[in-house]
Amino acid sequence: MEKRIVEFIFVGGVAIGGMIASFVLTNPNPIVVAESTKEALSANNVKRFRTFITNRYF
Repeated sequence: MEKRIVEFIFVGGVAIGGMIASFVLTNPNPIVVAESTKEALSANNVKRFRTFITNRYF
């Protein structure tokens, strides 16, 4: 029974942490990528700069 309580506290902490991360720690501003970084990424065949994942992987 005691192990079950610890599991509920853990799950509750994860849920509260998820809510804090999604509501309080969000950034509405777009990501700014420097021109030098764009040039370096373009040399490695990365074309999109609005997302983190390239077309090569998906």
